Amino acid sequence: MVGIDKKEAYAFRKNGKKMLKLVKFGKGENPARQWCRYKNPMIQAINYAVMLFCKLLPPCEIKNSLYRLIGVKIGKNVSISNDCIIDTIFPELIMIDDNAIVGWGTKLYTHEFTQTTEG
Repeated sequence: MVGIDKKEAYAFRKNGKKMLKLVKFGKGENPARQWCRYKNPMIQAINYAVMLFCKLLPPCEIKNSLYRLIGVKIGKNVSISNDCIIDTIFPELIMIDDNAIVGWGTKLYTHEFTQTTEG
């Protein structure tokens, strides 16, 4: 389980920001195999297809629009280079501000699933 202290959780709620649900898995469970409990596999497949296609595109507004379709919040005048990986399970938790440049090979993840349950 990933921990977050109570002050930090309160600040997230107070500021209206989204926060992932923290889940503790039972002994012997493998969290890396449980991702489908949090995201519909069909939505995950669509998000993955969009991400793979966008990895091949040069920085352009079409690429930004496709990422917006799967929930990524992208500002104006943003350039996302080739070969970038955007989280396909929770892309709606990613926000890229105006005038940002996301460099070649960048990986943006909003989750962590590991095989251990120890924090």
